[in-house]
Amino acid sequence: VLPIKVIGKNLYRRAQQAFAASGNVSELLRENLSAVREVRAFGLEERERERFGAGVRRFFELQMKVNKYAFSLSPLIEFITVFGIAGALFMAYRVQTPWNSVFAMITALYFCYDPMRRMGKMQSELTRGAAALDRIEQVMHEPEPIADPAQPAALGRARGEIEFRGVSFHYGTGEVVLADVSARIPAGTICALVGPSGAGKSTFATLVPRFYDVASGSVLVDGHDVRSLRLAELRATIAVVSQDSFLFHDTIFNNLLLGRPGATRGEVEQAAKDASAHDFIAAFPQGYDTIVGERGASLSGGQRQRIALARAFLRQAPILILDEATSALDSESEAAIQKALQKLVVGKTVLMIAHRFSTLRDANLVLVFDRGRIVARGPHAEVYQANPLYRGLYDQQQIG
Repeated sequence: VLPIKVIGKNLYRRAQQAFAASGNVSELLRENLSAVREVRAFGLEERERERFGAGVRRFFELQMKVNKYAFSLSPLIEFITVFGIAGALFMAYRVQTPWNSVFAMITALYFCYDPMRRMGKMQSELTRGAAALDRIEQVMHEPEPIADPAQPAALGRARGEIEFRGVSFHYGTGEVVLADVSARIPAGTICALVGPSGAGKSTFATLVPRFYDVASGSVLVDGHDVRSLRLAELRATIAVVSQDSFLFHDTIFNNLLLGRPGATRGEVEQAAKDASAHDFIAAFPQGYDTIVGERGASLSGGQRQRIALARAFLRQAPILILDEATSALDSESEAAIQKALQKLVVGKTVLMIAHRFSTLRDANLVLVFDRGRIVARGPHAEVYQANPLYRGLYDQQQIG
């Protein structure tokens, strides 16, 4: 039992290190496959090859140490068993033990051998399993920072009114991102969030679906603090279209169905038509059953964005968040998506984040952010006259 205990302790430690090294190799591989263009463009092939090789060598070394401890148990137990039997025979000879007692003792030791060998093998497997389980438990037992309230309020049929009351927020670094922000966005308002990079626009929008909790103050939807609502009910009232909308390695139809899982095929196709996506989808040989590839690799940027817009159409949510939805597109794709957006925003409360002022032409409320504060608000013409920051940003793009 003693060698099983000692070797098991070392095996557990080495197995933990080996699993960590395996995770590192997987991450290096994923990173390389995701950044193929960047690696080639900057001539990083040799550097990445060396990094990956070093990671594999480290994993190999640790795995060999795991194997050393795992496979040393069986021969060690056999050696101890043989040594014990030999010692027992020697002592029996020294003290002149009767042969029938020696035979019984040898038989008992023989029958102990196989269970001890099996126990050693089982200990090896359990130890490696425990090391793997520890890595999983680190994730599974991570506390959930955003959780449903104990007694959630009922939101009912949402209208889409949004209000910020004295909201302050910071990420883990402690740097203040929003400082005492207050704003009321009536239902059905198209609100443009404008300001330099890092001013707090995206953070402002992400607090509405409660991706984070505020440090102080409150965010309200239809008069309800978002912290008092069930997350599923709150987020069912919100559709989000971001700059880099994620597509799963699945069919176009199933990716669209994420907007509303219970939708019929006819509803899915109508949403695609509203988003100007039906024509290019129908042109594929397999149509809506076309596999999009990992992260939508088989589609262009404009096509991915139109699928994301179709999901928003299908969701039929009263609140819509557009986070730089057209910033990475060419002019032709942007024009098609702008046309779709004009349909999508009708009757909805819209938070529109964009650096291109051409995308904000339909906004009837502008909030100007600077260093985590709202420094101006109102219609475009009014804000343009009153706020130098907004005027400078707008004129710079017009000149450009």
